[in-house]
Amino acid sequence: MVRQTIVAISLILLSAKVGIASPKEDCTLAVEHLGFPTSRYSFVEAGIFAKERHVFDDVINCYISPDGKIHSITRGTTVLAEDGYYGPEALAKKREIEEQGRALDAAAYKAYQDASKQIEQNTKRDLDALRRSSSPLGNISASKAPAKAQAEPSAASPEPAPVASSEPNLQPALASVKEKWSTAERLTIRTCPSTQCGVTGWITDGSKVTVYEEKSGWSRIGEPHSAMCINGKSGMVDSGNAACTPANGIVDGRLAHWVSSDYLANEKPEAPKTAQACDDLGLESSDNYRRYSNQFCTAALKMINEGACKSSDFREWGWTSSPAKGQDYYFTYCGGIQLQNRWYLNIRTGAIAH
Repeated sequence: MVRQTIVAISLILLSAKVGIASPKEDCTLAVEHLGFPTSRYSFVEAGIFAKERHVFDDVINCYISPDGKIHSITRGTTVLAEDGYYGPEALAKKREIEEQGRALDAAAYKAYQDASKQIEQNTKRDLDALRRSSSPLGNISASKAPAKAQAEPSAASPEPAPVASSEPNLQPALASVKEKWSTAERLTIRTCPSTQCGVTGWITDGSKVTVYEEKSGWSRIGEPHSAMCINGKSGMVDSGNAACTPANGIVDGRLAHWVSSDYLANEKPEAPKTAQACDDLGLESSDNYRRYSNQFCTAALKMINEGACKSSDFREWGWTSSPAKGQDYYFTYCGGIQLQNRWYLNIRTGAIAH
């Protein structure tokens, strides 16, 4: 692929900076550096360009090469970064973030100026009132006071017009927005509130989501974004209906994410009490930990006792769902982040294998 505009920041240097981190952490740092959100995460074992694909917010794909390094980052079919260089869309996003920052700075500065002016006016008004109340003329009755003096209070210190606060623009009120938690092992994300709509991904049990809208038993958990429509088909749909049509929730080339409200809880599900022997392994970060904490703990202790892994391996990675391998499979890394360091656990049978 022909490289586009070159930026001085290299993913190679970025990977070197976090060389001891896992591929997931490397990808998270790189995607955040590009200015994209990383609140929702999923893992795909096989990718187009490499052996692993780490997906953020169902939009950004971070591919890992067989040697455990970042190979490329894409947004749908658009390459954002490849071999250490950033493409035009990433540059545009960078400029957009910088412009938004400048706009916020300008808004904040204007709010500061308005507030300063208001304070100055209020201070002048209060001081004028204090001077009048302490003046000998202040004890003269209104009937004996000169006509000019009677008019002074209203003319000399008029009430200033209210200054519109800029706070609503800086921090908009979102009364309808709610935070909820997934209670399904894998909660399917669709392009519209119907089982007939396309599937764009899934979230695991215990994951926190932001609900922007509720409709007929469905919840919208994201703002509309590009559906990557090419020849009438959305590149964001993993399975099912991919048509770029309003009936599939795709309007003007944009889609949102919907999940069934039946599997969302208003309160964060309580995490189970794990065996004391696993307290220091950091397994709480594992996918679907609330459901499979016992299986994760048993497998981790077995691998540590047999010398296949160290406690630090689980603290760095935990167990990650591997839908490409099968719904019952989870994996971790021991002794490195190469393919040969990956171990799989079948949570139904307890079998552990490379």
